[in-house]
Amino acid sequence: MSRVIHRIIIHCAATPNGSVLGRCGETAAPVIDRWHRARGFQRDAPANDNGLTSIGYHGVIDADGQLLTGRGAEEVGAHVCGYNADSLGLCLWEPTSLLRRSGPCCAPGIDAACVFARC
Repeated sequence: MSRVIHRIIIHCAATPNGSVLGRCGETAAPVIDRWHRARGFQRDAPANDNGLTSIGYHGVIDADGQLLTGRGAEEVGAHVCGYNADSLGLCLWEPTSLLRRSGPCCAPGIDAACVFARC
């Protein structure tokens, strides 16, 4: 079954000291997976076998630029209420100095938005 994707939603998460989220050989994706599991998220039918059982994002970009896979693109995400069915969700873990909360994180013409609210 294929999904039609109408938007990419970028969640801008801040790190005050510019450090990466992953530690001691662990990447950021398993850390976020634990956070989402604690909030009750669960992947019903994982499209990939990456060992992440709860992550709501399709991808994570850590502060060092490393791109990590979360849910498969064919899976409905768990990242923003009302928009999960037709979107891909990415978490951008970045230093607070790069966050621009007054405008979009992407170039004009890209259908994406920074999302700061939790469902």
